[in-house]
Amino acid sequence: MKGDADHRMAAAREWDDLVARVRAMEGFEDFLRPPAAQRLVSAAGNGVIAVVNVAERRCDALLVTSAGVRPCPLPGLTRADSIRELEVYLTSLQRLDRAIQTSVDARGLAQAQPSHANAAAAYRAGLDLTDAERDVDSVLTTLHAWLWDAVAEPVLRTARIDELPPTEANWPRLWWCPTGPLTLMPLHAAGYHHEPTRSVMDLCVSSYTPTVQALSYARNSRPADALTSHDTMLVRAPGMDGPSASSSQDDLVSSRIGGEERTIVSGDRATRAVVLQELQRHRVVHFDCHGEQNLDNPSGGGLVLADGRLTIGEIAAHSFSGEFAGLAACKTAVGGLELLDEAISLTAALHYTGYRHVVGSLWSIRDDVAKRGFSRLYELMFDDGLFHSQRCPVAVHTVVRELRQAFEDSPRLWAPLIHVGP
Repeated sequence: MKGDADHRMAAAREWDDLVARVRAMEGFEDFLRPPAAQRLVSAAGNGVIAVVNVAERRCDALLVTSAGVRPCPLPGLTRADSIRELEVYLTSLQRLDRAIQTSVDARGLAQAQPSHANAAAAYRAGLDLTDAERDVDSVLTTLHAWLWDAVAEPVLRTARIDELPPTEANWPRLWWCPTGPLTLMPLHAAGYHHEPTRSVMDLCVSSYTPTVQALSYARNSRPADALTSHDTMLVRAPGMDGPSASSSQDDLVSSRIGGEERTIVSGDRATRAVVLQELQRHRVVHFDCHGEQNLDNPSGGGLVLADGRLTIGEIAAHSFSGEFAGLAACKTAVGGLELLDEAISLTAALHYTGYRHVVGSLWSIRDDVAKRGFSRLYELMFDDGLFHSQRCPVAVHTVVRELRQAFEDSPRLWAPLIHVGP
């Protein structure tokens, strides 16, 4: 027993010595220490970070501003309610995913093997898809209202973001840092969208951050000047199941990304190894391909490339110096069910590994809407051939509001796009 105790004490001394040696190195002074409060407060910049805590006994938000931290009680939010809302939300989205795939398969079979039976099956699959779309729109409308009442309205009221901005140039900034079941929900779209003063999107520009420290790091890293087309890359790879997200080399999205000097990685060349290599060389990247997410094993989700899935785990094992990543792929911002407090999603992984601004989708988005949204996004961010990443938050906000105007009663089409970053 004495030998075991001596061994543990020696190991503890060795550990302390190693930590001290690391902290003596430049840039590692705070190694394994909690971040300083002043550093976290500075992460808010001129906006507000809302850290929303979901717990059994009570739920609150901590509002972080440059002036300090302010508590915001959330009496209308409970963990039980949030789990119930999450289950309804995810069930409807999963039903829609199945209906989409069934309809695609049925239409493909009817075209390849024309027959009355196959045509009837395709017709029934189309009806089921329409019903699933209506169900998702209804669920999202209810969810948006619940999120407003339980979370967004008290947060915005406490943060004094409760009036329409005088001009669109003066949008207040708010970063959502949710925990628990809320990590999977569209807080940016909370509200009653027929009443402008009761909608987050009409009161402020929303972004997300996995943690306050991640936002602090992104804010303090050196922002890029306007980037040229040589810094941009387009990755286009068909999904392994079903049609490509984009089959045209001259589609609306690619025509906006950087001009002739951009790097295009497509078809059979869009392999995991090539994409990882090219990510090291480009500061702006757009993925036009299928994405997959495993709610039981979040790190196993990722992008479907020519030779298989480039997983979140593989991406997280690297470090990049990127400025922007656009993810026109399905469910890139969805995390896991068992680890609801872990910000494990493709969007968060790219942000953690060095991309300051990331735009992803919370659920499967229709191809034509994705092209329309990202084309408009790049129109707002490119100017005279130069890419201005600092425009990203307001550009995403503008795109989502424009899509809402175009598809007002179909939140499944306008609500999924989110921005992660400073």
